[in-house]
Amino acid sequence: MLHCHHHDWVHHGLCPYDSLRYPSVASRIVIWQATTRFGKKIERPTSGSVQRNATIRQRDIAMKTVYLSIALLICLAWAHAASAHNTFFLPGDAFFHTVLTEEVLDQIENEKNPIFTYSRPEFIESSFCGYAGFSKLEFRSMPMKFKKRLREVYDQLRDAVPKRVEITDEVIYRKGDLGDIAVKTGKKLRREINGFSVFIINGDFDFSKYVLGLKYNEAWAEQVTAFSHDRNHVRLESFIQTSKAIAEDWRDSQLVAPLSTECPPLSKNNIRVPAIVAPTCKFMVFEDPDLRKLADADDHDYMYEVSAAGVTRYTKKGKHWVRHKLRRLD
Repeated sequence: MLHCHHHDWVHHGLCPYDSLRYPSVASRIVIWQATTRFGKKIERPTSGSVQRNATIRQRDIAMKTVYLSIALLICLAWAHAASAHNTFFLPGDAFFHTVLTEEVLDQIENEKNPIFTYSRPEFIESSFCGYAGFSKLEFRSMPMKFKKRLREVYDQLRDAVPKRVEITDEVIYRKGDLGDIAVKTGKKLRREINGFSVFIINGDFDFSKYVLGLKYNEAWAEQVTAFSHDRNHVRLESFIQTSKAIAEDWRDSQLVAPLSTECPPLSKNNIRVPAIVAPTCKFMVFEDPDLRKLADADDHDYMYEVSAAGVTRYTKKGKHWVRHKLRRLD
């Protein structure tokens, strides 16, 4: 199992404290004792009627049953989360998903070989048993024109979708007698919270035949286990969570080529080592950051394709995308 350390959480946003996610045996005993005491028979004055005492006992039994059921559900949730994993980019996936923000654009423009960070949709449940896949993607010698086109598309989309910023207190963690203590530094942190979703795909991906957002990775289970996960506990993380979409993903997995990349060896030690994407890739930028609308033709009606050739706008027709207008930004 891939362990999450405290410094990983602070600097990389990977895992909170294990003590919060995996309560100790002692804390579980406390929960059990509290639940048992709450459900004990309540002592009543002997002057009360027999019927009243019976009603109280029935109520106490019902309350005890409810609390024990809640405790059982919590334990089941812990067990499920502890046996699953969080998946980043796998070598057989048809896309690498990231988020475009103004901060990301600033970094791209200042780097010869920009590195993009994988973004898992918020609606995919996070798990507590580590990670699989590669969390970084490097675009070597990215042309300046490519960078300018991404900026142009971002600015145009911001005309329709204003930027939202979250302001929080910067916090550092210091050792205390009972563990780490959160201490505010007095500095305010600003974070853009509605960046635009970007699918990095092959230049020859056929929108008329295949669905953008499906991974089409036939070997996903084997690749996940290569990151030190038990095959009995692996799970498919699909961006489009309908039975029809998952069936189509499996059906056409041998027909859709994976994103062209050079990847490090599949190992839990290489999760943060960037895969290198082919320069022939293209970036599909969506107006709506909510990926739950990916398959919704009414609410998610257009996107931009950014590539070495220029910028192309697509509109949604059913489950596929149709070229709308070619725009070249030189």
